[in-house]
Amino acid sequence: MEYSNRGPYFFGNVFSMADVYLIPFLYLVVPLQHFRGIEISPVHSHLQNYRRQMLTFPFYLPIQIDMDLLLSSISKTLAERAPPSLVTLTVLQHKSILCHMEKIVRSANELAVSKKEGFKVIDPAKGSISMQIKILSKNYAQLVDLMQEHAQMEE
Repeated sequence: MEYSNRGPYFFGNVFSMADVYLIPFLYLVVPLQHFRGIEISPVHSHLQNYRRQMLTFPFYLPIQIDMDLLLSSISKTLAERAPPSLVTLTVLQHKSILCHMEKIVRSANELAVSKKEGFKVIDPAKGSISMQIKILSKNYAQLVDLMQEHAQMEE
């Protein structure tokens, strides 16, 4: 199998610096696909063919890394670098706080629009003015509870 009409290597029949630079990057395609779902697009079938061919190069055979060993090493490193559960929980709380604040701003804006219209137009999807005020107070109470819980967690 030849990469091109000229030979098995990137630029033909001679192993070149292009091969030296490409091989390590193309070898990492397997871990990228395994851990991140990143792969060479089928549009670039010439690179896929070259990647398969490079595994048979006589210059490359003595220095090949066992793929299973590489994958387990990467897996171990990713597990060691995973954030502690407390950090993950804090990030989730921050996202939840932002979500609740957005709800409050949305509710307040709806009330402001209703006030400008003189509380005459009632949108059935939003409910009456008293219903909108109840929704705003409910969202505010949820935010206060969440902020208190977050403050206790930080102590």
